[in-house]
Amino acid sequence: MAKILIIGCGDLGQAVAIKLFSQDHHITGLKRHPPTNKQSIHYIKADISKIETLNSLTGDFQQAIIILSPDSSSTEAYQAVFETGINNLLLALNKNTSITFISSTRVYAENNGEWVNEKTPANACDPKSRLILQAESRILAHNPLNTIIRFSGIYGRAKGYFLQQIKNAAPIQQYPSYYTNRIHRSDCIGVIVHLINKKIAGDKLEPIYLASDSEPSPKWDVACYLAKQMNCNKPIASSEPDQNSQNKRISNQRLMDSGYTFKYPSYKQGYQQTISNEKI
Repeated sequence: MAKILIIGCGDLGQAVAIKLFSQDHHITGLKRHPPTNKQSIHYIKADISKIETLNSLTGDFQQAIIILSPDSSSTEAYQAVFETGINNLLLALNKNTSITFISSTRVYAENNGEWVNEKTPANACDPKSRLILQAESRILAHNPLNTIIRFSGIYGRAKGYFLQQIKNAAPIQQYPSYYTNRIHRSDCIGVIVHLINKKIAGDKLEPIYLASDSEPSPKWDVACYLAKQMNCNKPIASSEPDQNSQNKRISNQRLMDSGYTFKYPSYKQGYQQTISNEKI
């Protein structure tokens, strides 16, 4: 049994906490607004952007999982958590606590369908991505046992944004191919739990892992598949290229080599499950 602190117990953090608790680990969650109902998971009320609220963070945690969500999409909100918040946490946590930081593949600047892996230089080209990348650097420098997991787009909710786009017949880029990457929420939980348990077992991990399913695919192909599955009209080809600047293909080979097996290795299996849940 390990003592694990989860910083940022939102939807994903709570699911990870429940899974690790079921494996007999001792879990503490850190939130600005902890649940008021009694739960098996102990909570600390704190705001990582305010160091004075972290004074109670005195537990001898073996592992800490950091899952941060800014309050808004503004640069200031990103600074509050990924700059001020991370600096405060590194001061408050025991130096020997092994940190697993949940990051994003948005730190890569590639935008022409290139393949990206952990050896690809992360050249974040927008201010918010640079703040995430700087947080990664500080965490890796803090302790050689710390780990970064860069997730691609997370899906798995019946009312997800992309599913709503398909239902509303929003225009989708067809040419040139715009590659997208995703990972089902269940696999997000699975990846975090998998790597944490390897750490607890004493296995040596790489400093960075990319977490995305095994089938990067053009957005048009995914949209056509979903339209058919949901009995919607075929998407309309957009006359304007996608401005999202995330046209790349993410390799998950390092994660697979670590022994992780995807529950949903492609968008087809994952979206089938998501759509089925919506129909229940």
